[in-house]
Amino acid sequence: MLTSPSKTCPNGGGEMDKVAILPVVCILLSGCAGDVSAPENPVELAAGYERSAQALYAQATQRADATRAAMDLQARATTDVLNAQALATRQFMDIEATQQAMDIEATQRAAAWNATVTASSIEATQEAKSARATSTMQAAVAAVESTAHAVQSVALDATARSVRRDTERAEATQMLATFTGWALLFGGILALVIVVWYLLPVLKARWRVIRRASDEGEPLVMLERNRDGSERFALPLRSFWHLMDTSIVPQLPSEAMQDRASARQQLANVVSAGRGDRRRAVRQLSAQPGDNNGIGRTALPPEAQQWPRRVNLLDLFADRAPSLNNLVVGITVTADGRHEIVSASLHQLMHILNVGASGWGKSTWLRSFLWQLALAREPVEVVAVDVSGSEFNLLHRWSKLRYPVARNTQDAKAVLSAVSDELARRKELFERFPLATKLPEYNHLSGDSLSPLVVVADEGAALLKQGGAGKHLRDAIQTARQYGIYCLLASVSATYRTISTEVRDQFSTRLCFRTSISSSRIVLDDKAAGELAVKGRAWIQLAGKPLLQIQGPFVSRLDFLRSLTNGGPTQELPEELSVPGGDDQAVRIRELAGQGLSKRQIALEVFGYAGGAAYGAVTEALQDGTTAETRTQASSTA
Repeated sequence: MLTSPSKTCPNGGGEMDKVAILPVVCILLSGCAGDVSAPENPVELAAGYERSAQALYAQATQRADATRAAMDLQARATTDVLNAQALATRQFMDIEATQQAMDIEATQRAAAWNATVTASSIEATQEAKSARATSTMQAAVAAVESTAHAVQSVALDATARSVRRDTERAEATQMLATFTGWALLFGGILALVIVVWYLLPVLKARWRVIRRASDEGEPLVMLERNRDGSERFALPLRSFWHLMDTSIVPQLPSEAMQDRASARQQLANVVSAGRGDRRRAVRQLSAQPGDNNGIGRTALPPEAQQWPRRVNLLDLFADRAPSLNNLVVGITVTADGRHEIVSASLHQLMHILNVGASGWGKSTWLRSFLWQLALAREPVEVVAVDVSGSEFNLLHRWSKLRYPVARNTQDAKAVLSAVSDELARRKELFERFPLATKLPEYNHLSGDSLSPLVVVADEGAALLKQGGAGKHLRDAIQTARQYGIYCLLASVSATYRTISTEVRDQFSTRLCFRTSISSSRIVLDDKAAGELAVKGRAWIQLAGKPLLQIQGPFVSRLDFLRSLTNGGPTQELPEELSVPGGDDQAVRIRELAGQGLSKRQIALEVFGYAGGAAYGAVTEALQDGTTAETRTQASSTA
């Protein structure tokens, strides 16, 4: 039995040697039995072990078969799912392709239908036009024929009426001649009586005025008082209808002329002049600005003074190049009616304040001034600030720019801070040469070649209200002129908040185009600019000279662009060097804010007043402090 042959395992599981299995099972059972004594019949025991092993083997084989069957089912299910998905995908793609083909076919059918409708519409339109043209031609032929018949009938009727009218006219002329003779006779007598009756008292009163004027040395030139109470220069006995107007009585320029000795002298000169010279002298007097009474200033329109409507700057420099020693600001009309160029050097003009309402010539004058700087023979640098407009868009490639155009408040503050640094540097250079009081003298004594630096700020009045940029700009206006740093401020209007009297008096040249009367009074101490009615016309106050009316020069944007040399600014836009809130004033402002004071109270404490620039400086200092704290926290966190 121990050497029985091996059998094949059921279910195809391979062959197993019973001789090898039985000892193993016996060992396991003996190990588990411990001290149990061996049975008496080992053959039966081995047969039992063999049956247990075959049962265990049969169970393992069944489990393996079940596992393989489950795996086969799962593989077949996965394959079925993948096949179903592939089939669904192909069906969806087929449906989408079919839909696209149907859309394309529908589009082609619609296009063909539209083409058919369009062709039909064109054909119908052409037929309608042809029908209208035919009917119009037929109507025109009928109208011409009817008109010809009507003209013939009218001509016949006119001929008959003309014959009758000639006969009646001859009879009426004879009767009218008789009546007119008698009417003229009686009418002349009546008119003579009326003229003598009404004119005699007027002539008598005006003769007394003329006699009194002659006694005082001012004959034949007087003030007339109109119905509305205004006064104007006029000649007595000017016209017959003037004499008949009894509501206008000539008066002597008593109070106003007594306060104007120069005007009295000019009036005295008129006495010995002829009629034409006398009228021209009156026009000259009326063109001069005076006090707020405005005697005669607007009596004659500007056209009567032969003012040019436009002054082409290119024509003025047709035979010469612009120079910093002779910059043209406009054209004026002299006492004898000649046009005279108003010009001065850059140092004499600066600083310049240019005020005018939009559309009246302020920006055009500014462009003409920059055109002269662009073509000037002498070296010059320009700093441009334009935070609210587009006038300086043409300057971005200009080689005479020191920095790129400042387009926002932050850039303006950085650029003007750099200008302040340049001012400090030039102050140190000038200290070495005490005899130098202006830039040409310094260049002559030192042998250096410092260029003038012109700061041009469009809408500069708005910058003056701000704390950082406004402070740098005010410092430049008040102290930079002798060091060759000049400021040109342009603004739409002027108020005492934006341009104080202290700042305004720093401008050697104040130019005012049409603007409000209040702005005119602030800039010129006169309301003259508020009464201008011609574009490009302005009143200008030059240093040490009386108020003068000019016509500003004109240069087109294209000609201005042609004058600019390419190359771009000489330096990059500077970064703001000062630490936000690092100055003592800003620290003081933040300390007061920490104590709970309002912005108005802080402005009163630090600046002594609470409006305009002071309030803006407080706001900017607090904002800069907040930004600095935020940056510090961010850096510490990082």
